[in-house]
Amino acid sequence: QVEPSAVAHRPRGPGAERLSPVQAAEAAARGLPPLRDVPRPDGPGDLPALSAFPPGGGAVGRAVRVALDALGGDDAPAAAVAGAVEAVRAAPDLTVSLVGGREALEAERARHAGADPARLPIVEAEGRVEMGEHPAEAVRRKRGSSIVVAVRQVAEGAAEAVVSAGNTGATVAAATFTLGLLPSVRRPGI
Repeated sequence: QVEPSAVAHRPRGPGAERLSPVQAAEAAARGLPPLRDVPRPDGPGDLPALSAFPPGGGAVGRAVRVALDALGGDDAPAAAVAGAVEAVRAAPDLTVSLVGGREALEAERARHAGADPARLPIVEAEGRVEMGEHPAEAVRRKRGSSIVVAVRQVAEGAAEAVVSAGNTGATVAAATFTLGLLPSVRRPGI
């Protein structure tokens, strides 16, 4: 049991809000360890800028392959392809597989002068999971959708990571159904 007064009046950094005794008592869930403060930056200036990481994978030190759900998110595939082009230009050891409809992705990739097709290969997928769809049902029903195919790229060893700006629940469902969970994880988190 967490002492409400211990949590309620413990500052969490400059200008931090304090929990009222009622909020602190509600925050203490039964069977969980007491709440503790976690150090965090006070502002955006405390986080390293993307440019602080060296190109070419930084600490990874090898080529990295990412499967991108190019049909997920707002303004897809234009925004996804533009981001992928920028990423591979900034990181020489990065390859981003564009997952989606071949015709649309070829046209979008062609809009970017100098986009290297070898580092921006296209992986064919049939459609996408819409934002309003039920995640698990959509993943089961749309096995050829861009997010399911992108996750399958990791399962088959064609990519080390998946990125999607689309339906988050569908991304988690596809990853859970296709890749499974780590042994110590009982259910996925978002």
